[in-house]
Amino acid sequence: MKLVLDKRSEAILKRQLSTIDEGDFYEGHQALRTVQEIANYIRAYHNGFSITVDDVADILHLSMSSFLYAGAKELLKHDQVGSVIDLLHYIIKIYKEQNIPITEESRERITSIMIELPTNDKEILSVIIAATNWSKQLGNNPGGDPILHHFFGTFLSAAPNYYEAEKHFLFGTLESSMALGRMLFAWSKTLPNCDKGVFLCRGVFQYLALGNILFATNCYDAFLKAAKKDGEITVQMEAETEYGNSKMEYIESSISNGFCALVISAVKKSDRNPLSPASKVFENCRKRYLPVFGETEESFAKVLDEIAELYFGIKVQKQVNLLNTLMNSLFAPNNGGAIEN
Repeated sequence: MKLVLDKRSEAILKRQLSTIDEGDFYEGHQALRTVQEIANYIRAYHNGFSITVDDVADILHLSMSSFLYAGAKELLKHDQVGSVIDLLHYIIKIYKEQNIPITEESRERITSIMIELPTNDKEILSVIIAATNWSKQLGNNPGGDPILHHFFGTFLSAAPNYYEAEKHFLFGTLESSMALGRMLFAWSKTLPNCDKGVFLCRGVFQYLALGNILFATNCYDAFLKAAKKDGEITVQMEAETEYGNSKMEYIESSISNGFCALVISAVKKSDRNPLSPASKVFENCRKRYLPVFGETEESFAKVLDEIAELYFGIKVQKQVNLLNTLMNSLFAPNNGGAIEN
């Protein structure tokens, strides 16, 4: 990302970066924080760092997010991860306080720094939460910016932190739906004796509950493709319904995968009529297969309740804000023994 600064602002920045380059990381980091505070509160003070009161007028005309971005990039060259994360928080704080919207530039300042950070750093989640909240506050999507969500999902899945990555892929881009399918299969392999279809149902059912049939289908297809590539035996079944024949493919050894296929098939044939054949198929399958989820049955039941009302007109009494529930993860680590990596 190219920074556009006037000559005097560029001189201020150069002075701060030289401090870092000379190996005085702590002073360089603290100097950048001090510059930010001067601009943010329009209050000058000299605190023993390489900043003078005479710099204030210039700093007030300087894009502080650009200034901190340049400092963070310089600190990255010297593996000062803690200082970089601190400056990221400051950048996001400025975004919120100055009502800076989601743009390619504002987004890239965050992602181009994060991509160079270790994926398993214990403090990185705090940055992701802050950036997500900013994108929800000043973006056009109540669930947050899809491009940021896709980046965060990809970043976290590489850790691997599958549980946290899942929440971001669910609110991401079209590519996120396929990435989630692949990730869920990789997650299923961490528990060799489990029913792999349970992981598939996590992604597919949550996408359906959000009203996104396309993403649910993409997730399903990507999971099946990864399973077949890994040597899983799949079978195709042609089911006869009152709407005609329906072809489905699923992992032969997975009962929950078969259930997932039936739910998708019923959803695609639904008309929000609770008395329709599609609704009857869904209800019968739900009663028959829900117990296979064992300790996670309650979590899956909540998502299936949403699907029942959204696609089949089946009213279920509930007191749940679905968007907030999924953002906080319905399948929380301690929620009914739900699966966690």
